[in-house]
Amino acid sequence: MIQVAVIIDERWSIRLDLTEDEYCELTEVAPEGPRLRRGLRLTIEKEGVTRVVTGDRCRLVLL
Repeated sequence: MIQVAVIIDERWSIRLDLTEDEYCELTEVAPEGPRLRRGLRLTIEKEGVTRVVTGDRCRLVLL
């Protein structure tokens, strides 16, 4: 399992446990480090608020 944090902004982040295949499918390498693929959309619900986030609007941190 690969654990990653998706950092959306200073208040929003999620933690994902991904298999190696899932990680390879969902991420790409950029000069600033790994990130979610462009065009990927995640729907996240936190504290009753739903947000749709695209891969180019967040950071990815390996845990």
